[in-house]
Amino acid sequence: MTAANALESDDSEALGQVIASDVLGADLLAAASSASGNPSDPGPNATPINLELLGGLTVDLGGGLALPLITSGATPGLLDLGEVGALSSYASSETGTTSTASAGAIGADGALAIDADNTGEFGPATVNLTDVLDQVGVAGLTDEIVDNLALEIGAVASTATSEEGVLPASSEYVVAGADLYLSSPLVATLQTSITDAVSLVGTTVDTAVGEGGVLDTALGGLETTINSTLGALGLVTVEGPTLQVNDFDSALDTAVATIITEPLFDGETADDSIVVIDLESGLVTVQLENLVDGGLNGQDPNTEVLSSEAVSAVTTAVSDALGSVTGKVTEAVTEVLDLTGVLISLDVDVSADLGILIGTIPVASGAVTIDTTLGQLAGTDTTDPVIDADLSVLDGLSDVPGIGALIDTIVNPLISTVLSALTDTVVPLVLDTLEPVVQTLFATIGDGLSEAIGDVLEPVITVLDPVFDALNLVVAITINEQPTERDPAEEGYLGAESFTVNALSLEFLPTLGAVNLDLGSSTVRSAAVVYDTAITLTPSEVEAGGTTTIEGSGFAPNETVTITIGDETITAETDENGDFSTDYTVPEGTDPGTLDVVAEGEVSQTPAEAELTVIDGDDNGNVNASSSAAASANADDDSNAAAQAAAQAAADADANTTASAAADADATAAAQVAANADASSDASADVSSEANASAQAAAQAASDANADSASNADASAAAEGNASAASAAAANADSSSDASSGAAADASADADDSSAADASASADADDSSSTDTDASASSDSDSSASTDSDASASADADDSSSADADSSASVDSDASASADADDSSAADADASASSDSDSSASASADADSSASADSDSDADGAGIRAEIEHETRFRGEEQLAYGYGFEPGEEVEATVYSTPTSAGVEVADANGEVTFVWTVAQEEEIGQHHVELVGETSGTADAVYFRVLERQSDLAPTGGDPGLPIAGLAALMVLGGAGVWVISRRRGASA
Repeated sequence: MTAANALESDDSEALGQVIASDVLGADLLAAASSASGNPSDPGPNATPINLELLGGLTVDLGGGLALPLITSGATPGLLDLGEVGALSSYASSETGTTSTASAGAIGADGALAIDADNTGEFGPATVNLTDVLDQVGVAGLTDEIVDNLALEIGAVASTATSEEGVLPASSEYVVAGADLYLSSPLVATLQTSITDAVSLVGTTVDTAVGEGGVLDTALGGLETTINSTLGALGLVTVEGPTLQVNDFDSALDTAVATIITEPLFDGETADDSIVVIDLESGLVTVQLENLVDGGLNGQDPNTEVLSSEAVSAVTTAVSDALGSVTGKVTEAVTEVLDLTGVLISLDVDVSADLGILIGTIPVASGAVTIDTTLGQLAGTDTTDPVIDADLSVLDGLSDVPGIGALIDTIVNPLISTVLSALTDTVVPLVLDTLEPVVQTLFATIGDGLSEAIGDVLEPVITVLDPVFDALNLVVAITINEQPTERDPAEEGYLGAESFTVNALSLEFLPTLGAVNLDLGSSTVRSAAVVYDTAITLTPSEVEAGGTTTIEGSGFAPNETVTITIGDETITAETDENGDFSTDYTVPEGTDPGTLDVVAEGEVSQTPAEAELTVIDGDDNGNVNASSSAAASANADDDSNAAAQAAAQAAADADANTTASAAADADATAAAQVAANADASSDASADVSSEANASAQAAAQAASDANADSASNADASAAAEGNASAASAAAANADSSSDASSGAAADASADADDSSAADASASADADDSSSTDTDASASSDSDSSASTDSDASASADADDSSSADADSSASVDSDASASADADDSSAADADASASSDSDSSASASADADSSASADSDSDADGAGIRAEIEHETRFRGEEQLAYGYGFEPGEEVEATVYSTPTSAGVEVADANGEVTFVWTVAQEEEIGQHHVELVGETSGTADAVYFRVLERQSDLAPTGGDPGLPIAGLAALMVLGGAGVWVISRRRGASA
């Protein structure tokens, strides 16, 4: 898969490219990239670089210059990959909120396989810049000045991971070195020029020590001075001194060769220098690692290597490196001069007066040698020369008659005196005479050499400066390139909301906008998380000092949630699903009223709001009552009926009464009556005439009677499967107090052919309270049922209470039934109650009750249900619905609403189960939808709900199903401010 065929509907994408370029398109993608997308192709996908495909690509650099992208060295090209190793690309989009891309020198799992110091099997690649340099148009530039310009790049790699759409994504890159190489024949000519300049030093020294030279002249004037100094000792004759220089020219040649072969550099060492120059080859190396402060790795996004400041630093470094040759040559020559051996010799003859008989005759001869160096003579070397003075008695003198006895008394003492004079007087005189002469010679050589080298270097530096000044016109080099982090920000390579990191990016002829080439490029995109937070309070009404439970959902997993209740703040921790539950106690003394409750997570940062009502504590003195009733009846073929009735009532007015009744007769009904100043009662029943059918009715009512006789009533009923009925009633009576009551009834019926049910129950309570309730329901096979009830009630309070319950049921096999207290075919319910709390307060209530019954030939929804696979879907994604409890073999149709759309017709299997699979249409409306399953015999299952989201805006915190889906609303009961929601969703399903 390539980026070209990734789906627009993908939530996340990844694209790894060994080489990326905006001018080479799909061909380059096929040769050097891997891509993934979720859900279309999550991967992971890994692709080695295809050198064969790369070899067929050509890069147009403009100005008529087009080069093959890849060259093997024999054919001109832009990029020589050399022995780069197994470069590859990697892409993985595991979820809609996570994607990872890697490229370059990476492992099979996409991890970086190199670091700055260890490149393993991965060698460098070389970028040909010579032809690009020609396009810049440097004035006077010829091949004699620069014949080759190249950029050598060590192994590179990058990786990026996007999570939950956060920009910038986390990324890492490695560039294992990068150097610019400039080959200059002009620089190579410097070795000859330097050699010629140094050779002049040899000529200068030879002239100085030669006949008539400055040293020869200085020594020649010493002979007379020495002989005059020694004349006082007798007949002593000194010839010389003479001077000889040893091996100077050969030493100088060695020094020059060393200078030529050793690299020139601008720093303390070659390793820490920006520029290194090889005079032998004329190669100038710009070490980019040292050009960027801190090196090539660990840099901020979009670090430019060849900035204007950097180019200026390169030019200065080249000048400094070349300029260093002057110092190097001077130092080398000075060292040669210092170490050049010099031998100074003086010949000495001594004569002595041996008396009248013998006279004055030569008695001894010898020499004085001073073994020194030019450095010692100049004083740059502070060590002492080696002095050797030797005088010996002439051979055979001791054999001359009459003289032998005089050797010890006259000759030897004289020799000793002369030797002392030579070493103590003559030698220092010679050295002191030569020192200033040699020092002047050194200075002359140094000045002349520096000038000569400078004359050689200046034209070379002048010519090279424009070349190095133009480096950033040839190529712009950026490391850790991240388009989204530029100012202004640019899109990543996968468009809006994507992130790209390039280990190293090259832009050729940047001022002309020619072409870019990115090495080690990783691009990722993922969907952002939208947190659908919600909180509920149970109960939502409490008195001061009371406690409510605050439950939250849709927050980030394992985050801290700050909950503000009015002016008070508490915290809670979510679980791995992003849910939390915590209790809150309203402080004592809190005034009645409404408190705003706001919960916000430190990660999700999506506030959820609710209200907490603080009620008056006096409400606890109100009178409360509750009642429940259940009835079930069972009729067999003989139309025998058994009835059970239960009635329960509770009253809290210093007296309590309870009663219960239940009846089972193929039908159940529950009625609830509430009395107010003008009270009303509403009851409904759903009855099925089919065998084993049941009906459920629920009624809820509340009445409020006080000294002003205010009351309200509410009633409801529902039918389902083997039916049950529930009713609840609440009554509140007091001058400042409330009363409530609830009633529930459950009934089931089983009849072989048809069923009719009549249930009547009455309860009468005297003295304290009396209640008479008569309810009836009838059903027949014509799917019609009617219920008529009329109820009036009055209550009279006395010191005692009693309860009387009466119920009857009859079953007719022709599916018609009627019931009343006397088993008659008409149903009549009459109830009256009167209450007199004292002589000054009374209340009366008339209650109109109505009942409606709905009958169907099928037990609608009995035992069948539906579930949904995904609570949220994007357009174009697959959705599934499941049905259970249908008749094996029956056809079941699924319809998707709001706009009715068929999801298909399936046949229930042997277990009564069906599965529907469809794709959410691209034109489907954004928002809540529901699915209904209708069996041709079993009827309709309760609807299940899901939400269609707009891409990139509604993804759930887990990357799966966001929003507040309600697959099936079973019941909603409000009791004391508490809300209960029943949600149906396929167990174990995930997005």
